[in-house]
Formats: sequence, C-alpha cells, structure tokens
Amino acid sequence: MRRFLTFFALLSMMAALWGCAGNPLPTPVQVTVTNPISMIQIGEAPVTLMATVDHDKHNAGVTWALNLAGVNCSPGCGALAPAPAPSLMAVYTPPATAPLNQTATITVTSVAQTSQFFAFNISIVPAVVVTITDKFMSIVAGGAPVTVDATVANDSADAGVAWTLTAGGSACSPACGTITPNPAPSFSAVYTPPTAVPTGANLSPTITATSVTQSSQNDSFTFMIGSAVADFSGTYTFLLRGFDRLVLAELGLDRYPELWADYFGHYRRLVWLAQDPTPALAAEAERVAGMFGLPLTRVGTGVTRLESALAGLVEDSL
Repeated sequence: MRRFLTFFALLSMMAALWGCAGNPLPTPVQVTVTNPISMIQIGEAPVTLMATVDHDKHNAGVTWALNLAGVNCSPGCGALAPAPAPSLMAVYTPPATAPLNQTATITVTSVAQTSQFFAFNISIVPAVVVTITDKFMSIVAGGAPVTVDATVANDSADAGVAWTLTAGGSACSPACGTITPNPAPSFSAVYTPPTAVPTGANLSPTITATSVTQSSQNDSFTFMIGSAVADFSGTYTFLLRGFDRLVLAELGLDRYPELWADYFGHYRRLVWLAQDPTPALAAEAERVAGMFGLPLTRVGTGVTRLESALAGLVEDSL
C-alpha cells in the first residue's frame, strides 16, 4: 500500500510539472514609442507621439509623463497633452523660450503593467534665427538687379531659406519685380525691379526669407519702387555732416554703388550753403561733390539770420 501511495504521489507530481510546461508564464507587456524625437527647436510645431503596447490583453493603454530628473518640468520644458484613456497618443509642444536646462524626458508607462515603460530624452535647442543683412528702403524702376543676402543661425541642417516676393500678402511678380534665389541651400537671391513703376499694392512689395528647417522663423522688409526722374526732380537738401550715414547708408549706396546713377544721375548742380565753413567742412564738401561729379558752388549764409530768428522767439516769449 505504501508503495502504491508513493507511486501515486510521484505520478501526480509529474502531471503537475507537465501541466506547468504546457502553460508557461504570460509574456510581459512591451511598450514602444514608434516616433521618438531626440531634438526639437524652441517655437517649433507640436509633435504627435504614437505608442504601441504589445501583449496587453486588457488594451489599457499608457500614461505619459514629461519630466527632468524625475520631476515634472512643464511648462518650462514644453507641454505634453495625452489623448483620452486608453491613451496611445500624446502631443508634445516645445516651449516658446529656452529652458534653463535644455533637456527633458518623456516616459510612457503601461497601465496594465506599470513596471513596463518606454522613455526617451529630448534636447531643446534655440530657435532658428533668420536675418536679411542688406535690406533697402527704395529702389528705382528699371534699375540694376540687387543681391539680397540672409544669414541663418541655429540651423543644424544648414538648409538655407526660401525667398518670396509679395505685395499685400499675395505674390506680385512680375509687376513688382522678380526674385531669383540661388541654388539650395539658398542664402542669397537677386531682386530685379520692374521696368516701369507699378501701381497699387505692387508699388510697395515685401521680400521675405523663411527658414527651410523651421518655417515659423523668417525675416522680411518692405520697400518702395519709384521713378528716378519723378522721385528726384526738383531741389533737394542734404546735411553735409553725416552725409555717408544719412544718405549713402540709408539709400544702400555704400553696399550697391551701382545704384548711384539711378538716384543722382540727373543732378545738374551742387550748392553748399555754408553756415560755418571750416577747412574740414570745406574738404568734406569737395569730397561729396566729387561723388556727384559736379562742380561745387559755395554760398556763405552764416548763422546771423538764425540768431536773429531765435532772439525774436525768445523776446516774444517774455
């Protein structure tokens, strides 16, 4: 009898072991983010993140967390908006300004089995900065083409810019001129003014350079298209002191001397109204006259009339 009981116990143990072999432990849940990001720029468009959860028989989804060193860092490091439960999607929006610590961690954890998660780090880098370096305020219809240059900072892709020419928010070429970008990656373009002065909004077009990498970042300027004869016929007065800054630089002639004839080619006479002529001012007047290629007529005006007018104003106020 004892032998029978021993044999029966051994047989039962073997059956139990056989049952265990036929029913292994369940496979752990596995969480994966299918499109993790490693870097994003400030101000960039929101990113939709997708998660998958394998072996989750309850289809319970995941929870989402945005933190730095285990501590919630939103909104300084951005914002994370999960979809309703059972969530398998969340939208990450980068911050508008640079955080003190330019990193963050997104952790995606299984609801059914919280020991299973997927985490990835994000570097938050400064936004692209586009700068057009040689803007101008006006140009003459029929004048020479002008090269416009742009710099792009914080662009790891070094993808350059896209150029547009618009008036009133709409494309205006060829009525407002044409813009011809250099081959990609483009950092310069050639603007050719129209042969005739346009009308309406086309009279004041805008050139815009937009980052290819981060399309929310751009720089632009608006300018006037005029006629050389119509705009500059008559008598004009320029200050001798600061002529280079107030005239040459403001009109862009220090960068595009080829436009000189368009602005001043019709001038016939140059007169210096000398209030307080000094040798230095006389030399400056001769230098400026040399730029125009015209003889200099000097008229001494003094400051007597100005003094008299100021004295009269003071006397009237007493």
